[in-house]
Amino acid sequence: MTTTTEGDQLQEAVESQHSCRAMLAETVPVRETFKGQVVWEGVVHVFDLEGHLYATRSYAWSAPIDGSERRRFYAVLHMGAIKSSLDAVRTANVAEQRNKEGRWTATASRVPTSEQFRAALRALLAEATEAGHQWIDVSSRNLHQQLGGYSGSQHRMPTCCRIMRAARKPGDEVLEGPPNGQGASLAIRYRLPRPNF
Repeated sequence: MTTTTEGDQLQEAVESQHSCRAMLAETVPVRETFKGQVVWEGVVHVFDLEGHLYATRSYAWSAPIDGSERRRFYAVLHMGAIKSSLDAVRTANVAEQRNKEGRWTATASRVPTSEQFRAALRALLAEATEAGHQWIDVSSRNLHQQLGGYSGSQHRMPTCCRIMRAARKPGDEVLEGPPNGQGASLAIRYRLPRPNF
């Protein structure tokens, strides 16, 4: 059973990681198995988000760090293929397994590629279109954070901004632009629906 203290820590993790307000909606018991073996079992806290540019929900949980008394906190956005607490846990477990095997992933290496930025942006636009929205605001900070590595020394913010600007079509609007054109404050409103890019 999770404690109130852990719930507070998870809320703080969601809010700091995704730069928005989080309100606990429910807790969900999750049991993730692979080839008949239990990979992870615990409780996922589901938070409704307020002020996030493109997600309305986040899944959060913690797990012990091997060889340490500390715990690692996860805060996964409800978007793209992640539609449930189980999806969120499964995605995080797959990324960790690939990291252990030395296979590259954005989550593990924290250095996203141009194609990964492009694919993540496409997913946001497609999901917003499917939901019936007429537009979606995307910030370079949040797009980069989604793929990891934004605050690291090897961040790819110029690449992220270049992909966002290249995706603009007539009618799209730059809501905020950094002085050099390639910073974390870039925000673009993309009109929907739109052709693929």
